[in-house]
Amino acid sequence: MVDPYEESQYSAVHYDMKVVTQMIQATISEKRSSQQFILLEGVFNTRKLEDESDRLVLRSMDELFTIEKNIGEIAGVIGLQFSVEKTVYVEEKWEVFDEPVVEEKKAKIIDEEGNEVDAPEPVPAEGDEPKAPKFNPADFKWTVTNKNAKNLPQIFRDYKGMNCHTEETSFEKFSLV
Repeated sequence: MVDPYEESQYSAVHYDMKVVTQMIQATISEKRSSQQFILLEGVFNTRKLEDESDRLVLRSMDELFTIEKNIGEIAGVIGLQFSVEKTVYVEEKWEVFDEPVVEEKKAKIIDEEGNEVDAPEPVPAEGDEPKAPKFNPADFKWTVTNKNAKNLPQIFRDYKGMNCHTEETSFEKFSLV
């Protein structure tokens, strides 16, 4: 594969996001003009990483929020790929949890005659807060997303909500052949 711009070495994904953000801020302040929009190309390039586990470490959502927080509002996202990416995330698989078996152990109290008697409920001391219920993941709906992260258009659409307009155009429309 030909890499004329040496993206495999110099892509922003290979550097700490804080350093990349500082460099972008310095460049913007140095080159600032009356332009309303700034085009940032190549920031969301996790696909340039060779190892599958490395691709999942840096999330596009983190990069999106970092840019919004430190540089400015993101007005649009353009993905230039040969295959069209879905812009709406559909949960295909849901986690299924087994119901936890809860066994309550009550202390056995034996009266003077040797009969088993129910233990009285403990009365909380004054000022004690009641214990919070134990976290049960089955109380919530969880999607199975192992190695199936949302793509950038899906994250942007979820983040912007109703203000997001999506447009999908095939590369063939712009092809010279």
